[in-house]
Amino acid sequence: MNEKEKKKVLNIYRNKIFKNIDNKEELEKILSKIQRIKKQINEDDIRIDELIALTFYLLNNYDESLKIYQRLVIIKTTPKYYLGIYKNYVAKENLGQIITSYTLYKRSLKEKEDMYNSTLIDAILNYIYNNIDFNITYHDKYGFFDLTRNKMLYDEYIELIDLINNKDFSQAISICELLNTIAKENRLNVEFFSLKRLLEICKKMERKNINTFYIDLRNAINTNDINTTFFILNELKKNNIKDKKLVIRTLYFLIQNNYLEDATKLISEFDFSKDYKEQIRILNNAINEINYLNNLDDEQLKVYNEAISKGHHCYHEYDLENAYDYYTWGLYITNAPIFYYYIGKILYKTKEYDKAYDYFEKYTKLGTTKINKAYLYLSRISEKHHKRKKSVNFSNYVQMTNDLLSSEYDFYSIYEQECDPYKVNMQRILKLDESFFSD
Repeated sequence: MNEKEKKKVLNIYRNKIFKNIDNKEELEKILSKIQRIKKQINEDDIRIDELIALTFYLLNNYDESLKIYQRLVIIKTTPKYYLGIYKNYVAKENLGQIITSYTLYKRSLKEKEDMYNSTLIDAILNYIYNNIDFNITYHDKYGFFDLTRNKMLYDEYIELIDLINNKDFSQAISICELLNTIAKENRLNVEFFSLKRLLEICKKMERKNINTFYIDLRNAINTNDINTTFFILNELKKNNIKDKKLVIRTLYFLIQNNYLEDATKLISEFDFSKDYKEQIRILNNAINEINYLNNLDDEQLKVYNEAISKGHHCYHEYDLENAYDYYTWGLYITNAPIFYYYIGKILYKTKEYDKAYDYFEKYTKLGTTKINKAYLYLSRISEKHHKRKKSVNFSNYVQMTNDLLSSEYDFYSIYEQECDPYKVNMQRILKLDESFFSD
């Protein structure tokens, strides 16, 4: 098939797709035929892939459509592929990616190129993400399409703008359906599917129970979905926080992913009670610790890595003296908080409990990543010295920091009333188990 024949075939199938835009059965047949043509040609042609991506989108197979558009945009950074990505994320109601993909689409446009209905979409996204009220003005274009070409379409569109400005999303969604029908009957090259889906998101937000945000937030953390995490945190800021522990754990998750400025801003914006003063202190420690490490010069960073690597090697070989020397060297050169923890471990191992106590206590004031284990060591040392009150207090801190750091190990206070004896015994074993103290 030469280029002229190929172009003719592609135009035929493109027209068939738009002619059968609501006919799923016919679209399935068209998709199969296009895929067969792709195999027959046996070569990559982005125009064929573009038709396949479009057909998958119209068949509501957004995952497959998205994969193709994401591959196409790498081959050719044209606005229509970014637009395809954006529309798929809207269809999937992926709040974390909608704003990102729309921003990328806007950036891909040339300076004088018309936006895809930018005024209206910007207003809706500002409402969804920033809770900014609507104040949309009328205009004659919807994307690249001149609305004045069809009076009925134009009149309904003006009514749509009024409905959106008044937040009457149910009626606005009905108007979008009518606009799609008018466009199809008059064979106009314009569609309102993505706009309808955005309005459906707005409608859901109006009635969404705040508790569902906490469920979504846990899922976002578990799937490492940063964009959705930011979106939900910004929504939660508008309300009284019910699950403060989850929000604090989420902020630590952002810090771990190096979103330090964002985390700092969010910490100041959330209204945490005095009961969470210690957790906030630890979050700020985490930010300061990462910033400090990021500012080490090349020589200090080399010493930092070498001291930890060689110190760990010696520790696991039970060469505690040299391990102590490496950790002390690392502390002297870099002053990084983590070395207080590692030196404390060596001193605990050599039964110099009072000195170990001082180092662990120093670490809890400056460090973060090992703070739960440092508190466990302090609890154990206090127990050895028969200081029950201190041991219990440190045990409580272990539980608190375990929750903040999403630690994988369970902790039961030895002094907890009516505690299962088996759990108490296992906790004692845990405290004495060298595998626990190995890192």
